[in-house]
Amino acid sequence: ILPEAGEKEAHRVASRLLTRLRTLSIKTPDGHTVNASLSIGIAIGLTHADSARGLFAIADSQMYRAKLAGKNQLSLPDPDAPLADLVTPLVEENALFDALNEQPPQLFYQSIFAIQDAITERLEDLLMQRIGMELFAQVYVGQHWLMAQEFMSMIERRGEVESFDRVVIAEVLRSKTTNQCDGLLFVHISPRTVRAPTFLQDMADLADSAGIARSRLVFELNERESLADLNLLDRFIESLHGFGFKFAIDNASSGHWIFQHLRRYAVNYVKIDADWLANRERITRDRAFIDSVLGLARALSVTVIATKIETPEHLAAVRAAGITWVQGHLLAEKLPLPRDDVAAG
Repeated sequence: ILPEAGEKEAHRVASRLLTRLRTLSIKTPDGHTVNASLSIGIAIGLTHADSARGLFAIADSQMYRAKLAGKNQLSLPDPDAPLADLVTPLVEENALFDALNEQPPQLFYQSIFAIQDAITERLEDLLMQRIGMELFAQVYVGQHWLMAQEFMSMIERRGEVESFDRVVIAEVLRSKTTNQCDGLLFVHISPRTVRAPTFLQDMADLADSAGIARSRLVFELNERESLADLNLLDRFIESLHGFGFKFAIDNASSGHWIFQHLRRYAVNYVKIDADWLANRERITRDRAFIDSVLGLARALSVTVIATKIETPEHLAAVRAAGITWVQGHLLAEKLPLPRDDVAAG
């Protein structure tokens, strides 16, 4: 943050940072040299946006633009179209809640498969069995579809996140498609919902009234989101299993927290990004971490699911790691559940 700085001053500071970083290198304990690089996105108050959220969104989009241009780059928005590079459009909070009040979020799903033959070379020859689906919520606002993760911070600020999670799960359980599918139903919940004392009992009642076995419902938390209160999470997971539900850690990483989670909690599923798995073949250090996570998960009978499989290279890395549960656009797109697919009630 550069108070009262204009475009020239911001550009000068960013250029100075880039110049210094080009000469920075660090020696690792094993004798390797690590070079630093930086991608800088710049947004100017009032010139490009008139709110903190707008400035951050524009600076973030410019940072990614700089990153795509190569190492050690900076980027400024087009003065005539500062919003042109935004991946996620800016949405006013009131417009979002107006849309949510008009109708429930639209559900999308993506199938999760078990690969029967993990050593088959060609994608078209893989024997795949659908074992479940992950459910996503989207809202149509401002002529754009927004994924829940893109507006969840606004819902949290309003203190409405538990209500939102309840609405989404109720829609999932009432859907004819999810009722007719025999597989697992993965639903992401907010860490704030974990604090709600009656949440699990209410979800159990909903599942029972919908005729869906509780063991099919898998509640997901991101690894980062689950770190705030370990004792609370302990009690939540214990209660969750007591009600017959299952638990998944999403976006597992190479940090020590995933080992802590696997040691401490009764985790049923761990989701790992296929892009990280692809590094296993290229980076020795990543391979050591990944193999440790996979080995610990197998020893504890935790099922590992590779997610965000977008390319044949991703799939090859997943299979090389011995993972047989898979999810991603290469295998199945996200598809909407029709509005009339939700049973009345």
